[in-house]
Amino acid sequence: MIRSIKTRLIIFLIPVFAVIVTGLGFFLYNRLDTIVMEMVDQVLLGKADLIKGLVHSDHGEIEFEMYHVTIGDYSITASGHYFEVADTKGNSLVKSISLGEHTLNGSRYPEKIRYFMGTGPYQEPLRLFIEEFQVLGDTYVIYVGEEIRKELALLKAFRIFLLTVFPVAILIVAIISMIVIQVSLRPLASFSRQIGLITEKRLHERIDSRGVDSELKEITLSFNETMNRLEKAFQAQRDFLSDASHELRTPTAVIKSTVDVTLRRERSGVEYREALETIKDAAERMGGLIDRLLKLSRLDAEQSEKKERVNLKEILGTALKTIAPLAEAQEIDMYTERAEDVTVEGDKDQLVELFLSILDNSIKYNRPKGSVSLSLARLDNWAVVKVADTGIGIAPEILGKVFDRFYREDMSRGEIPGTGLGLPIAKGIAESNGGRIEVESRVGEGSTFTVYLPLAASS
Repeated sequence: MIRSIKTRLIIFLIPVFAVIVTGLGFFLYNRLDTIVMEMVDQVLLGKADLIKGLVHSDHGEIEFEMYHVTIGDYSITASGHYFEVADTKGNSLVKSISLGEHTLNGSRYPEKIRYFMGTGPYQEPLRLFIEEFQVLGDTYVIYVGEEIRKELALLKAFRIFLLTVFPVAILIVAIISMIVIQVSLRPLASFSRQIGLITEKRLHERIDSRGVDSELKEITLSFNETMNRLEKAFQAQRDFLSDASHELRTPTAVIKSTVDVTLRRERSGVEYREALETIKDAAERMGGLIDRLLKLSRLDAEQSEKKERVNLKEILGTALKTIAPLAEAQEIDMYTERAEDVTVEGDKDQLVELFLSILDNSIKYNRPKGSVSLSLARLDNWAVVKVADTGIGIAPEILGKVFDRFYREDMSRGEIPGTGLGLPIAKGIAESNGGRIEVESRVGEGSTFTVYLPLAASS
């Protein structure tokens, strides 16, 4: 298959133009042939009517006043102008001097055709008109012929003209087409060169859409939008790697420093146990972080999980039961305001993880002896879950960052345990199940997270 647009256009345009030109040539030639022959036929018809008018009856006998046509072209032998009148038996009654000893009558002409092509008595190309007419009840046949050598020469010259000019015209059009296509595709080549200059180190560069041809303008805008998303993705990846490295550095440093200190001298069994417990805690923290990173990676890759119809009320019950010990340890009161039976389609384990992440966040950032309330209801085609807490709240300027990976408010770092991945994971799960998360908050009063999930069909 030909991959070049330019080549495909040329291969398409040239044959199409050749077919059009050839068809036009046939049309013009046939039209000229028809016009020329019609002109000759009109002349033949006029001469036939003149000759028939010279035939009359005198006392019951047919007479031919041919002396009117015995001069001029009809009086010159082999002049190319002929006529003859015969009876229906083929007997010649009168003919032009130009015929000499030859004759036009006989069975050499097609029946029921008045005009036809033939060969004259002197082997010249001839156009013949034949017609029967009656005088006093008797039927006669009139033959009128005209040499058409000049007419045929004209048609031949026109045919040669077409065969000469049209191929040249096709060649010229082919050359012009190639030039036009080359010029038309030049902006595409320039566009390609500009794209080639953009590398991973120059993702900030964009294609200038000003002055771009209309056919490329939409592509340019789409490309620039794609590059915007790609640049954000690369930046997010860099930030992700940086934050992941930072978060993993601490437990790694704890493990290394604990091992180094412990190995400096002989320790008692109790000291070795304490060192191993420290290493275990750091390893568990590291393992938990790695697990969350893997979950985010799967969500980023949009790896589809097994989806089924699940009762969202039961999902919330499982999440509440799981998180209850943490709430009791923090003296947080958890209660459900309203919970309808709502069915959605999704991955059961993922949805439990979604609400665990939100509840965990609401408990950790709550005030002592605070509360967390839940509600589940339908709204149009959505299942809506609200999780409201009485915690420290989120400042308006950082409200949009709470779903960023590894983001944790500065004042909470070190005071509240966590990796900053819970809410990003919750957001990724909601989106992978066709939903979304919104958050509202007031500093010092608390926050409300609202999860929207599409209802299952016929739910």
